[in-house]
Amino acid sequence: MYTETIEQVYKSYVYGGEIMIIFREEVKERIINMLKTTNRDMVENGITLILEDYNIISKYLDQKHDIANQIITYLNAKKVDGLSMKTLKNYGYILRRFTRFIKTTQQIHNILEITVNEVRNYLAYLSELSLQERTIASNISVLKSFFLWLLVEDVITINPMIKIKSIKVDKLRSRKALTQDELERIRNVCLTYKEKAIVEFFVSTGCRISEAVDIYIDDIDFHSRCVKVIGKGNKERIIYFTPRAKLMIEEYIKIRKGGTALFASRYFPYAKVTPSAIQHTLKNIGIRAKIEKKVHPHLLRHTFATNALNSGMEITVIQRLLGHSEISTTQIYALLDEKSVKYEYEKLTACN
Repeated sequence: MYTETIEQVYKSYVYGGEIMIIFREEVKERIINMLKTTNRDMVENGITLILEDYNIISKYLDQKHDIANQIITYLNAKKVDGLSMKTLKNYGYILRRFTRFIKTTQQIHNILEITVNEVRNYLAYLSELSLQERTIASNISVLKSFFLWLLVEDVITINPMIKIKSIKVDKLRSRKALTQDELERIRNVCLTYKEKAIVEFFVSTGCRISEAVDIYIDDIDFHSRCVKVIGKGNKERIIYFTPRAKLMIEEYIKIRKGGTALFASRYFPYAKVTPSAIQHTLKNIGIRAKIEKKVHPHLLRHTFATNALNSGMEITVIQRLLGHSEISTTQIYALLDEKSVKYEYEKLTACN
């Protein structure tokens, strides 16, 4: 007769020196039932079949080197550093997708086992998904930040991202603004005052979408045509809008059913709109206008900055209006074509 105790079998087959079953009582009951047989081979085969039904992890896995745990700790650290909830959500999405790939295709659960080869395999996987260059660049940037943090925190001793080069995205191309013709076509296809107000507000303020959705009507100074917004890093600044934007906003407020936010939902209780709702609205406007570019809030922000620069506004003023912490971020709009350079040169020499 098979004489091993239940505890011995349980340790041997459930732990196996490396594993633990989450549903402990359920597994124990199934093993007990299996032990009723006197055939050792049948018991062993039966337990093997039982364990195939469970997702198992090590009871004694060093939590310090568990990928999921370290991602949570990293995001908490970045939250303390002042990163916005939107940025943290994006970081979390990228890191969780990386973790799923590492665990399912590379069979790795311990951070110490991740090498440059696994990272390269992941980036190759992203390329196969036909993602945009900027998306892959963002993934690399987040992973570099994550593993550098792990190195600084003494969680790892070797940084697998050290040999991975960052992708240089063509920032000038990605910030190509709307032409005046395209902007007029967008204005012409707006069907409601809400659509008109959204377009005019974004293109005349250069406001970020995360800032715009948190603006309430009572915060707006319609006389001076300005409003205070909370930007990245919880920094306050004042933005200004044009008489045209003021008119569209006032007309929109007159006809809507309710709400206290600048841009409110059409349905009760008329809460502030979500960023995705504004993105969806602008996308549809762009489709109706037959604009080849994808129309979104950031494109209108780029358009504002480009128009301001071309109108002669000082770049330091544009920096302040956009809420850029570094002037280098704003200077991308100062890259002029040769025609503009020649025009400015001719203006100078004509006076001499």
